[in-house]
Amino acid sequence: MVGEDEQARDIVQNTFIVVWKNRNQLIIGDSLMPYLIKVARNETISLFRKNKVRLDGMELLARDLHAVENPENLFITKELNATIEVEMIKMPMSMKKCFQLSRYENKSIRDIAKELSLSEQTVKNNISEALNRLRKRIKLT
Repeated sequence: MVGEDEQARDIVQNTFIVVWKNRNQLIIGDSLMPYLIKVARNETISLFRKNKVRLDGMELLARDLHAVENPENLFITKELNATIEVEMIKMPMSMKKCFQLSRYENKSIRDIAKELSLSEQTVKNNISEALNRLRKRIKLT
């Protein structure tokens, strides 16, 4: 999903480090797998954030998770998509429109500014704020 074996190994290693650090607080019911998946997902999202892949990477992650027909992966994909949808509903109309044109229609900042009759800086600010809101919300889940 991340495109590089070394990064994937780092995510796996970091996942087990998190498990080890939290071993005394963990209460495992039936299976450790859902917890490992969630930690690995959070590590992957953190990697995307660090590499500034932003939401494109998270959308790629959601698409890749959806491609593998595993009930746990399908659940994570649905959860991520639902979180994005809920946060987009909360956004002001201008911010939402800028974000949609940028991320879903792959339009440039300049094209969005012309289409919405906004300055390029306003479009950049709207997209940046939309991404910040999504990152914060996804980090909490």
